[in-house]
Amino acid sequence: MANAPLAGPPASFDPSSEAGRKLKVRPSTERAVAVYCASSLGKSKAFQNAALSVGHALADADRPLVYGGGNTGLMGTVSGAVLEHENGRVIGVSPWAMVDAEGRRTRAISLSLRPRRLRVYVSTMHERKVEMAKRVGSFIGLPGGFGSWDEILEVVTWNQLNIHNKAVVILNVCGYYDSLRSLIKRGIAEGFIRPESENLVTFVDGPEDHAEHEMFNWGKAAIHAIESWDAESIRAYPFQWLDNVDTSAPAAS
Repeated sequence: MANAPLAGPPASFDPSSEAGRKLKVRPSTERAVAVYCASSLGKSKAFQNAALSVGHALADADRPLVYGGGNTGLMGTVSGAVLEHENGRVIGVSPWAMVDAEGRRTRAISLSLRPRRLRVYVSTMHERKVEMAKRVGSFIGLPGGFGSWDEILEVVTWNQLNIHNKAVVILNVCGYYDSLRSLIKRGIAEGFIRPESENLVTFVDGPEDHAEHEMFNWGKAAIHAIESWDAESIRAYPFQWLDNVDTSAPAAS
């Protein structure tokens, strides 16, 4: 006899209900921010200036940067901007395959500590994403390619699945992520994404005139979006992930 299919989360689940409150993931109080972006600069100067402003804003707000560990492109730009500040702190997370390990593969995760800069080495890309996500309380997406899209959408999905409860802010520099927002809306229209899930991610558009995007303070806008984000507005699926759930409340029956 074939096993019955597993039932999905109830469509009528209300996170404000007693069961929802018991399963709600605690909003993170961690001030560090993960920034996902390209290892290249892109063709528009506005992209590089956006990365610069994000780095400066993080340092000004006393928020450590967690990023992919690269020294080139937008990754190098944002980390360099953070370190220009006396109180700027940077954590770079890199897979061994992307660095010259030279026999140092003695642990799955190794550390290299310099003043205000911590390097974390991991074995796989999956470990990299987990290591970055667990160290931060929010995420910023700058323009990037496949890797950046993958990272951004994964942490949005984790909000939806109740794995974490963290702000995800996408900086739509020069309309770069217009097509992603359109895809989300198409997913809602076609019934693949719940309408209330649109607020799992925040888009920051900047000035209406893209000619002003090069001088716009994207970093300040990103910090404002993070600090304005309402964790209680997230309607996640009622999955109970034991590592993250508030265990002070009894489990739902």
